[in-house]
Amino acid sequence: MTNKAKLGYSSARIGASLMAWPAVISYAIVLLLLLAPPCATDDRLVPGKPLSPGATIVSDGGSFALGFFSLTNSTPAKLYLGIWYNDIPRLTVVWVANRETPATNSSSSALSPPAALSLTNASNLVLSDVDGRVLWTTNVTGAAATAAAGLTAVLLNTGNLVIRSPNGTILWQSFDHPADTFLPGMKIRISYETRAGERLVSWKGPNDPSPGSFSMGGDPDTFIQVFVWNGTLPIWRSGPWTGYMVAAAQTDQYRTTSSVIVYQAVVNSQEEIYMTFSLSDGAAHTRYVLTNSGDYQLQSWNSRSSAWVLLGWTIDGCSRYSYCGPNGYCDNTVDPSPCKCLDGFEPTSLGDWNSGRFSQGCRRKEGLRCSDGFLALPGIKSPDKFELVENRTFQECAAECTRNCSCVAYAYANLTTSRTKGDLTRCLVWTGELIDTEKVNNGAGSDTLYLRIAGLDAGMMRAKSNALKTVLPAVLISGLLILAAFSLAWFKFKAAVLLLLPRLCSPAGDKLAHGESLVPGETIVSDGGAFVLGFFAPSNATPGRQYLGIWYNDNSIPVRTVVWIANRDAPVMVDERSGGNSSSVPSLALANDTSNLVLADASGRIVWTTNVTAAAGSGTAGSTAAVLQNNGNLLILPPNGATPLWQSFDHPTDTFIPGMKVGLRHRTHYEWRIVSWKGPGDPSPGSFSYGMDPNTSLQLLLWNGTRIYWRTSVWTGYTIVSKYHGTTGTLIYVAVVDNEDEIYTTFTVSDGAPPTRYVVTDAGKFQLLSWNRNASAWTTLESWPSRACSPYGSCGAYGYCDHTQAVGATCKCLDGFEPASQAEWSGGVFSRGCHRSQALAPCGGGGGGDEGDAFLAMPNMKVPDKFVLLGNMTSGDECAAACRRNCSCVAYAYASLRSSSAKGDIARCLVWTGDLVDTQMIGAVWGVTAETLHLRVPAGFTGKRRSSESEKKLVPATSVRTSSELGEGNPTEDLEFPSIQFSDIVAATNHFSRARMIGRGGFGKVYKGTFLGGREVAVKRLSKDSEQGIEEFKNEAILISKLQHRNLVRLLGCCTEGAESGYIAPEYQTEGVFSVKSDVYSFGILVLEIVSGIRISSTDDIMGSPGLVAYAWKLWKEGNASDLVDSSIVESCALDELLLCIHVGLLCVQDEPNGRPLMSSVVSILENGSVSLPAPDRPAYFAERSCKAQEKGDDDAQNSRNSLTMTVLQGR
Repeated sequence: MTNKAKLGYSSARIGASLMAWPAVISYAIVLLLLLAPPCATDDRLVPGKPLSPGATIVSDGGSFALGFFSLTNSTPAKLYLGIWYNDIPRLTVVWVANRETPATNSSSSALSPPAALSLTNASNLVLSDVDGRVLWTTNVTGAAATAAAGLTAVLLNTGNLVIRSPNGTILWQSFDHPADTFLPGMKIRISYETRAGERLVSWKGPNDPSPGSFSMGGDPDTFIQVFVWNGTLPIWRSGPWTGYMVAAAQTDQYRTTSSVIVYQAVVNSQEEIYMTFSLSDGAAHTRYVLTNSGDYQLQSWNSRSSAWVLLGWTIDGCSRYSYCGPNGYCDNTVDPSPCKCLDGFEPTSLGDWNSGRFSQGCRRKEGLRCSDGFLALPGIKSPDKFELVENRTFQECAAECTRNCSCVAYAYANLTTSRTKGDLTRCLVWTGELIDTEKVNNGAGSDTLYLRIAGLDAGMMRAKSNALKTVLPAVLISGLLILAAFSLAWFKFKAAVLLLLPRLCSPAGDKLAHGESLVPGETIVSDGGAFVLGFFAPSNATPGRQYLGIWYNDNSIPVRTVVWIANRDAPVMVDERSGGNSSSVPSLALANDTSNLVLADASGRIVWTTNVTAAAGSGTAGSTAAVLQNNGNLLILPPNGATPLWQSFDHPTDTFIPGMKVGLRHRTHYEWRIVSWKGPGDPSPGSFSYGMDPNTSLQLLLWNGTRIYWRTSVWTGYTIVSKYHGTTGTLIYVAVVDNEDEIYTTFTVSDGAPPTRYVVTDAGKFQLLSWNRNASAWTTLESWPSRACSPYGSCGAYGYCDHTQAVGATCKCLDGFEPASQAEWSGGVFSRGCHRSQALAPCGGGGGGDEGDAFLAMPNMKVPDKFVLLGNMTSGDECAAACRRNCSCVAYAYASLRSSSAKGDIARCLVWTGDLVDTQMIGAVWGVTAETLHLRVPAGFTGKRRSSESEKKLVPATSVRTSSELGEGNPTEDLEFPSIQFSDIVAATNHFSRARMIGRGGFGKVYKGTFLGGREVAVKRLSKDSEQGIEEFKNEAILISKLQHRNLVRLLGCCTEGAESGYIAPEYQTEGVFSVKSDVYSFGILVLEIVSGIRISSTDDIMGSPGLVAYAWKLWKEGNASDLVDSSIVESCALDELLLCIHVGLLCVQDEPNGRPLMSSVVSILENGSVSLPAPDRPAYFAERSCKAQEKGDDDAQNSRNSLTMTVLQGR
């Protein structure tokens, strides 16, 4: 019965294997084996009760069984003690005890079984034959082997057989002695001290469990890679560990009833490094096994086919160890995987190489010099035979190789997040031939190999690819979904060719090949079904007048919505009487002699073509294909599926969809511009267009013909901005990409979002539309120009459109300016704009700016057009100085481009020397698209303050020091932050409404406020009986304004009108000393307030306790914490969750800051729960309270002048 293991002593062989036993005993054993249910036996073995053939021990959950089995028909039969899966019909052994010493029945007596397993009083499992000869033992020695009552051997439901002492200590476990199978929870490890560790060892043959020649384990020389050996020769290698700790892969089990997620981890401690893995809940049985042929496989049980399914394997083609020879590599990104030479190398023997013999490998095309540089090769399984250099940064690792003329390559990894040993780096260098290199996909298991290349300039480190960082989307193909960079990245998976090299020639229906044509009435549908390519008539009045276009599939968008048109200027006529099969109809086809798509009318006249140039299409005609992608992009692809020869996204019409670009190329000035339809039923180009400003490349313009109609904000250096639209649940991500070749904007939407698009309408609106499934219609999320004064230059020179007004935007004059014609301005005619109300001082001698001029900072602005971009600026001070020196400069604006520009510019300094045109105040709500305009004004300027402009600052033209904008006699005139009008605060807090109050204390109450423009602030209003005077208030405000802390909010301003003193304060402790845990204390107070319904500011005794914290602590110590819960919530909340909140709150208000948990830990505990929280220490309240009571007495508890208050003591 070859290749099929079966349980020994089955009914078919029981007589043959027990010939010496009386028939009655044989019959009894047959009944025991065949009739006893699997769960009838216990899960443990105790001293004095041995396990004999025919009996089994079954784990508590029923997953595994321990017993005797036989695999061959040999005489005498060989018996092995092993563990196998109990709940699957096919016997699959995962562990064998006596692999080298099977038991036989040759010497058994008539009344004795051939073997038995016993647990001795010395804490050992002993397998002995009928003659008492020990065949196998656990060899527990020393103190662990001390005899004790209560000793047991238990088979766990993980498949692990353990010997437990009476106190539960594990004295021995089978997981420390693996056979050929790696189960979830097992470890394959190496000790740093002894260099010893577990290895999987294959069976000798399909029916022979004795140790075979193949083994798998960690590399004892380097500790950072895994090998499969044949004897002592490596046949496969994982590649060096790159520092990942956990990775995951998911399979759908090839249409089985449940999916499996495999979580593989590498654990690195002071003593050892090991790998282990676990499975998702409910997963089918899954294991790694080292086969007798030397293949390390990932297998999972398929309940439908009742068989093991092979999910992954290692030994395949050129992935065998050193298969491609020295300096060659196996390219695992294509299938079948070929051998190739590393860059700068060529086959040693071209004849052998072409014949498929790669053992001689590759040699350098040109000899190296010590001055040669390095080429970066990403996505590489680094070669073997490296030297591990410890304690090196990346730069030091590179220098280690650069200064060693014998060094041919290096690779670096940061192990900071994954290693607890002293060395937190991994610097590998190679000084000999590069052996066993592979190209794999970028991921956690791959390296970037820096290869020294002949002729590459010293100090240069070039990338082979322009995209060193590649984002691979999760792809579901033939039952395998890679969720993250799987740690066993070198496994071969089912349908790996599709995973690693996606097949671009998708299923029939989404492409047009040579010899095929598309005619009216036929369509091409993208592979995912989102878009359709075909002929359509935009007007029902003229159905014969048709265009070739792309639209949303009618199955998802029932309203025909066209996103791209080929022949906008040249519609084709379709004679409906001719029928779709007539030869006299328009058609789209790929030209036979070029790589062009050609649209011809019924007479054969070409009305549109893609115009692929001869160079781009050379050598590809006849083998190209046109493919409609599921993002709406129509491509012409060469045979190798590489860079498209042409794509419709490069030729947009009126619609901007996710993945498209709007921008321009720097060298050729080629533009991606959106052009409107001429009318609702006329797709020919209209007069409105939207694109990048070709003069500045810093803003987007909406033109009406050649005249600017509307303008976006000037780019401030942001790379990505996002905005959520609740109407349709759509999250829009808009990105700006600026590199050496081009600058453009593009956008994406969140997963699961409905179809979303930008469109330039024939009426001159640039709109953001999203499909509303409930209304079955397009919803307009945003539309520009959005206000009456939004169109370009509506408010004239030196006027601006104020978008921060609650009701309707209106034109205003910039500070220091007044309407050129007050009558026209009052009548709503703003075209003449504004002029200065007070002239600037005359320019001083030498061309410098007059020292009397100043600059007024106007935040949250869309800065004017007609600016001059100054280069070679590195800071805002330089930009300000450049404008200050130029008497003609009337304004400037600065932005940093350090994180967003690839062209070398690190700053963006704009200056204006003429009229300020198309300025808008857009408010802080617009985020990074708004910026501060610095406007030149006379030095003595005292502008009329507006509530929405409360943060303006006046800066002298010859200084960067701030000065007050307040009038004389104001008690805060010397403060270095704005003073805010009390009326503005009243409006922001809705007249200090109780609904806006978010806290209170001994000094006063705290309110949530919202200023015009949407900015939210916290406002603290001091109580009248706080006894804090102006001087104390000012000193405290100054102190707080100068505090800089990552957990503290910034003081924005203050107000001292009349008897009012309102400042925006951070958290602070009693002595005025801040720590990173100050906010944790405040959060703890808040939690206790919410749970109890008691305010921290309460002055009444609470059940005999002087305050909330004391009361909570008292109940906790007495074991009555549940009594703290407010009666109004006790019925609606889970008690265990409330007790957890109290526990966390008391931990947060501990006296010692270091004893308080991190806020990240607090969030995790409250979200996920915890069973191991420490007991809280006594809160700070008691010590401070007792001191205060002794010094002042309880009557002074609410006096906040020169004394401590309960609020301050509690960190409020």
